[in-house]
Amino acid sequence: MTTENTQIKKYESITTGFGITGLVLGIITLLVSFIPCFGIYAYLSGIVAILFSLIALVVAYKYNHPKGLIIAALITSLLGCGIAYSQYLTIQSLAEQSIEVGKELIEQIEEEARSEQIINEVDDVDQVDEIDELDEKVIEKEDIN
Repeated sequence: MTTENTQIKKYESITTGFGITGLVLGIITLLVSFIPCFGIYAYLSGIVAILFSLIALVVAYKYNHPKGLIIAALITSLLGCGIAYSQYLTIQSLAEQSIEVGKELIEQIEEEARSEQIINEVDDVDQVDEIDELDEKVIEKEDIN
């Protein structure tokens, strides 16, 4: 009976330790996840917190230990990871939109460059026509002289 009590106390201390570790990491995850742009990285501590909490929960169920702290740790960890993931999706969406806008701007610039090139070519043709007219006038004057 004493070895059984010793094991139960041993696992109870493991459960409590993992539960507190999961809760602390879960709170850190939740707090960091609210920081704009940096909150994306909160999932790293969140995953560790979820692992600690799940291990503690399994041991608590196996040896019938209190589970309130562990469930709180799991909830805070999952909330923090969810917020971090939503920030990731938002930043990914913004990046895709900025790429599309950049492509549209490049197309507009290329279009303007092509239209300027056509205008320059037309101006060159007009200048050639003017030079031809001047040449004809010069030739006519030489013929008259």
